[in-house]
Amino acid sequence: GNMLEVGFQLYNEMLSEAVRCLKAGIEPDLLRRARRVYNINDDSQLRMGDYFDAAAQLYGLPPPPRVSHAQAAQELSAVQMSFMSESRRLRNIRMKKELGLRLRYADPLSGLRGASLGGYQPATS
Repeated sequence: GNMLEVGFQLYNEMLSEAVRCLKAGIEPDLLRRARRVYNINDDSQLRMGDYFDAAAQLYGLPPPPRVSHAQAAQELSAVQMSFMSESRRLRNIRMKKELGLRLRYADPLSGLRGASLGGYQPATS
């Protein structure tokens, strides 16, 4: 429910901010670099389970149970399992240096706190 919505909102904010930068004409020098890709993500090294634990604590809920990979495969959808299996740590150096992008919520926990206080405001394009 809410945790998925907050996660999607944070992702949507990062994507909206990237689009805003590109619309403003902030783009890579294509003559110097051929077709660049930007990872738009925060600096967090937070693991998925720790994120869910923090979200539960913030909202006064019990932490979700930790389950084995085999049990998760039986209980979660194929899409959820794919997401969990393909989760990677990405660097955002080019996002900062080339686009000059700074996120309103620099890490997942500040985004959760903003959402819990009613202060979450998605970026506008």
